Amino acid sequence: MKKLVFVGFLVGILLWLAGCGSTYRQIEVEYPISPYTKYKALNLEVVSPDSVDKEELESFRELIILALQKRGISVVDTDNPKLIVEVLNFNKDSKFLRYALTLTIGGPFTQYTSNTIEVKVSIKDRERIIELKEFQEYKEKIKDWEDLKKTVANRIADAVYFAN
Repeated sequence: MKKLVFVGFLVGILLWLAGCGSTYRQIEVEYPISPYTKYKALNLEVVSPDSVDKEELESFRELIILALQKRGISVVDTDNPKLIVEVLNFNKDSKFLRYALTLTIGGPFTQYTSNTIEVKVSIKDRERIIELKEFQEYKEKIKDWEDLKKTVANRIADAVYFAN
């Protein structure tokens, strides 16, 4: 009887932890509009190889624009400094493969992911090009594809927000 109560207690704790793990999506971070931000308005250019799907690239561009706007940086089409995001690799998992692994094998193989985005970010200000060091060898892997794109877009916006 004690073992059954103990197992029930462990299952309850695991369910509680699983429920708490999904609350981070409701957290919104407010960025103060800093007078020290060097770039108030940018021209955004997203460059990619031909192998990248144009719809995915456009949704990634929209996420970058939203992340920049949250930080008080507007995206305009003028001769302002240009933010150049070079997408080097855009690799998306198939959902069928993930479900097949979950149903047949299970275990640690379901945690494996090949969702990756490799980017190189630079700012072209007048005649000089400033390469952001955080993105020289930047490769991000996350299990959920939409979270991956949001994370990379937010990191790009943070780097621009804090750039000097």
